[in-house]
Amino acid sequence: MLGALAGVAASQIAGAGWVRRVEFMAYDRLSALCAEPALAASSRVQLVLMDAGDPADPIAPPRSRWGELIELLARRRPKAIVLDLLMADPSPHGEPDDRSLAARLLSAGRVILPAGNGRHPVLAAGGSGIPAGSAVPVYGRTEFLQGVASLLLPERRLVEAALRVGVASIRPDGTGGQVVRRVPVAFAVAGEFVPSLPVAAVMTAFDESSLNIAGAGRLLQGFAGLDLPLDPEANLLLNFRGPRGSFRAISAASLSAAMLDPGSARRALRRIKPRDILVLGLNPSGSPGREDEHATPTDPAMPGPEVLATAIDNLIRGDVRRMAAPALLRLLPVLFGCAVGFLLTFSRRRLGRLLAAALLPLYLAGAAWLFREGFVLEFVTPPLSGLLAVLAVVCLTRKPEEAEQAAA
Repeated sequence: MLGALAGVAASQIAGAGWVRRVEFMAYDRLSALCAEPALAASSRVQLVLMDAGDPADPIAPPRSRWGELIELLARRRPKAIVLDLLMADPSPHGEPDDRSLAARLLSAGRVILPAGNGRHPVLAAGGSGIPAGSAVPVYGRTEFLQGVASLLLPERRLVEAALRVGVASIRPDGTGGQVVRRVPVAFAVAGEFVPSLPVAAVMTAFDESSLNIAGAGRLLQGFAGLDLPLDPEANLLLNFRGPRGSFRAISAASLSAAMLDPGSARRALRRIKPRDILVLGLNPSGSPGREDEHATPTDPAMPGPEVLATAIDNLIRGDVRRMAAPALLRLLPVLFGCAVGFLLTFSRRRLGRLLAAALLPLYLAGAAWLFREGFVLEFVTPPLSGLLAVLAVVCLTRKPEEAEQAAA
């Protein structure tokens, strides 16, 4: 009974800030230890990065240059091309620059552009509202999706030329410090649903037209042929492969140079297979003031395009991390406390205490093994319930023990 009460008390303490910080520290440490960079190197997702400090334009490369790259890459017939740059305003290089990119987006076909989630009005062709083809039907538990009051869309002519728009949202967990660990599935905007950028990329690659959120909001069902687990807020809990540089990356500068030589262009493009998904973005290295870097469990400064590539790769392989159900998380501390309390009642007290002490490393080893398999348990609360059970039993049995020793 004392063990069960200790488990309930530990569950109440679990929401304390220091407990959450320790949980996140353990989560991040295990993520780094369980990282598998080889999976990133063999992924169907490739990065094409342009140096943000381009000498031709240190602020922003001309959009026509991105259009030339997209046109070149489209020759390899990738499953999807994701341009990880928010272009909400007309190009600073003038209208011809916008027209050039729009024409190449249209000819390339399967290109996805990011929309921003911020304090901006909704922008779209012909007025407000989500552009046709970007909003998707969502079935099941839509109340779990994050709602946003406004959405910043790319410049109008670019929206009209792209196949789809996805919401770019790489944000830290907040309670777990400034570390990115998850991305939303979709957003509710003005009565419609817009997929997040990685989900939009995979929907395009696999010709998916809708989302089905089932299992009390904990499952993305039948997506690209897979059932994908979600966290309690309908987010994808990312399985990071390793530090920055784990995914294959091609220098946009080398591709631009290769375009002048057909033979070099063919050699540069051989690394891209027809089934690949390409993420085009800026390389934040060496560009002070324009850093697109995020702290992740496996790297303190990972480029945004690589975080996006991680999410897309997780969706393709179906190996996002799975959180334990809330009911199980509430029950585990009680069971752990009961087990410790039961062992402490053994007539051979030393043996009982030894077994109770052994439960802690056994549980932590089991939780670490499950984490490696993609299943996330809490690392602090169950052992904390065992410690509280020990303290309660020791406090209540100390006087009887002393009396027995005095009588002996």
